[in-house]
Amino acid sequence: MISLVVIAVVLVTVMVTAVLLVRSARADATAAQQRADQALAERRTAEEAHQKALAERGRAAVGGTIDFLVFDGLFEVRQGARDPEGLTLVLADVKYGSSALTREQRSWTPPWCCRLERRRPCA
Repeated sequence: MISLVVIAVVLVTVMVTAVLLVRSARADATAAQQRADQALAERRTAEEAHQKALAERGRAAVGGTIDFLVFDGLFEVRQGARDPEGLTLVLADVKYGSSALTREQRSWTPPWCCRLERRRPCA
């Protein structure tokens, strides 16, 4: 008879311990999910701020958003014939119709640049 009581007490103790462990694991999982959600929200906010800063930098530097990035010498770098430090980055802004260069863009235009339609210096 004593052995049945001992077995019952042990089983109840095991069940109570299991319930407490499950509750603790759920609380830990909930806290971890909240931290992950907060980190994701912070990452999204930082990414939006970064994209906004990039857009503002592009407008401030060239006068508008950049349409294309041209890497002059990228093929040679990939082939190993040129050092990556020798790579030239060209910012391209597509103009069409009667659109003209902004004052900022004209200040960045090198003297050897010429307008294709008129074949004269861009200044």
